[in-house]
Amino acid sequence: MSYGLLRRWTAAARSPIVGGQGGPPRRTFRLADIERGWLVVDSEETSLGSVLSSSETLLTVSRGLLSSKLYLPFSAVAEVHEGVVRLNVTTQWVEAQGWDRPGSRKQR
Repeated sequence: MSYGLLRRWTAAARSPIVGGQGGPPRRTFRLADIERGWLVVDSEETSLGSVLSSSETLLTVSRGLLSSKLYLPFSAVAEVHEGVVRLNVTTQWVEAQGWDRPGSRKQR
């Protein structure tokens, strides 16, 4: 087991997780509960940007001042912590899906 996996597992066991495994009992979450400015990370803990807006079906993420936006479907969200949205896919997967263009949100 790599340090990264161990670190994620132990952090999950101690933190107030909403969804995910290894932590408290699974609770449901709504994308609409996610607030603007929360950090969005992929399944490998790589930062993708911060939340611009959210609804029940779509999460819009800003990748920086000069970068594009991402339009992530609900199916890409693995778990939500206070201030952090963790995806169940890697950055490479996100880029391959074309989620940087509105209207091209393929479901996983």
